[in-house]
Amino acid sequence: MNQFPAISELDDHIINLKKKTINIATLASEMDNRVGLYILALHLSKEHSLTIGKFGRFQFPPGYYQYIGSAGKGIRFRVIRHLERRSVRHWHLDYLMPFVSVFSIRVFYEPPFTECSLAAQTEIADSGIRFPPRFGASDCRCSGHLIRHDSPPVWDKHP
Repeated sequence: MNQFPAISELDDHIINLKKKTINIATLASEMDNRVGLYILALHLSKEHSLTIGKFGRFQFPPGYYQYIGSAGKGIRFRVIRHLERRSVRHWHLDYLMPFVSVFSIRVFYEPPFTECSLAAQTEIADSGIRFPPRFGASDCRCSGHLIRHDSPPVWDKHP
């Protein structure tokens, strides 16, 4: 029996970016800086072969991806850092960000589970696969924090 509530039972905040240009200052005002977890909904329009630091080289097929991350020092700063697409690459995601568009962000403030648990629930809920294996999981033992899908995530089906 699962000891944590399902994703759909949690209080979350969804920021839909489909119909607006990403303005970092405006986006920052839509999030507070509590600790928590976040999901970046990404779209890769064409296949890319990318070297992800020492992690290796991978063929990323076009499609939809969800990146699950944690922010122990504040979600606002972490998400903005990803969106700024800095030239200094620290996380696996930094290597992928220049090639994707971010169309939605889902934030969970102070959730009762870890990013690994959220990744597992996300993979099941949206019938996705973790690709590449262990992406974003260099500091844990789970299968990875990047989930690939053929269609947008179920929580972002609204217009």
